[in-house]
Amino acid sequence: IENLTISGGNFTKDGLMQFADNLAIAGAGLKSIHIDLSAPKMTPSDALGALQHFVEVNAPTLERISCGREAPYAPAERRAFTKGSNRLFDLIKLCTGLKVLDLTNCGEDARLPLFDLQRALPHLEELKLNHFGGEPGWRVVGRISPDFEETCWRNLRVLEVAVSLETTSVGHRYGNSNVDGETLFCILFNSIECLEVLDVTGCTHLGDWRDTIWDRLPFNLRTLRCARTPLADDGAVRHILSHLCPALEELELASVGANAQHITDEAFTPFTPGSGPPLALTTLRIPGSAVSEASVRLLCDDVAADARFPRLRSLDLASCRALVGRAHV
Repeated sequence: IENLTISGGNFTKDGLMQFADNLAIAGAGLKSIHIDLSAPKMTPSDALGALQHFVEVNAPTLERISCGREAPYAPAERRAFTKGSNRLFDLIKLCTGLKVLDLTNCGEDARLPLFDLQRALPHLEELKLNHFGGEPGWRVVGRISPDFEETCWRNLRVLEVAVSLETTSVGHRYGNSNVDGETLFCILFNSIECLEVLDVTGCTHLGDWRDTIWDRLPFNLRTLRCARTPLADDGAVRHILSHLCPALEELELASVGANAQHITDEAFTPFTPGSGPPLALTTLRIPGSAVSEASVRLLCDDVAADARFPRLRSLDLASCRALVGRAHV
C-alpha cells in the first residue's frame, strides 16, 4: 500500500493507530495519506491524532499529506485542528521528501510555521491553504533566517491561499485574510519562475498590483484566481496579459459573492487583432463586470488570422450589467 485515504466509515482511533503500526511493521512505507477529520466514530481530536501517527511512522517515505477537503469543516473540527497543529507541523517537518501539503478548510485562527517548513521540506511542489484558518484567517509564525534565500522553496508549482467563504441566509460572507505582499513574497521568493497555479481569491491586503511581487510573476503561470483583490481591475489585467503571464490559460477575476465590478472595456481594448501575438487564454471568468458587447466580440473573435484570443473556449459573463437585454454577439 502506497496511497491511503480514510473518510467516513466506522474507524476508531485505536484501530487506525494499530493499522498504521502494522503497515510500518510490514515495511509498506506510505507515499500518500489523507484523513477526513469528520468521522462518525471519532472526535476531531482523535482523527487528527490518527493522522499524526500515520505521519510519524511513515515520515521517510511520505510525499503527500492531506486532511483538507472542499466542503467546510464544522467549528469543532476547525478548533481541534488548531489545537493540535503544533504537533502536526512538527511531524510534517520530518517528511523531508514531501511534495504536497493540503490543509484546505482546516483550522480556526491558525498559525503556519512557514520558514521552518521551507527549511524542512525543500522538495514541496504544492501548498494548498484555501480557506485555511476559517473566518479569522491564518498568520505566519517564526522569524526569517539569514540564509532564507538558500532555504526557501524552489520548486513550488501550486499555491492556494484563498480566504474562507461562508454561505449565510442573506448571501455570502468572506473571511479575513492576513496574506499580504510580504507573505506572498516569502512563499514564492525562489519559486516564481516555476509557479503554475496561484489562487489568492479574497486576499485584500496584497497591495497595489505594481508592487514587486507582481512584477516578478512567472512566465509559466497557467492559472490565476484573484477575485476580490487589487489584481481584479483594468490596469492589472492589461499588465498581466501583456507582460507578466504570456502562458496564462485560466484567469478568474470574480467568484461567488465577489463580482468583477472593477473590470470594464479598458481591460481588453489594447488586445485588438494585430496588436500582438496570440495569447494562450482558454478560460476567462468576469461575472458582474462592466464589459460591453464590443469587448465580448473582441474576446470571441477566433476567425481573424491575427486575433489575440484564438484559444478562448470558456467565458463567464453572468450578471454583466452592460450586456443585459442588449447583447448580440
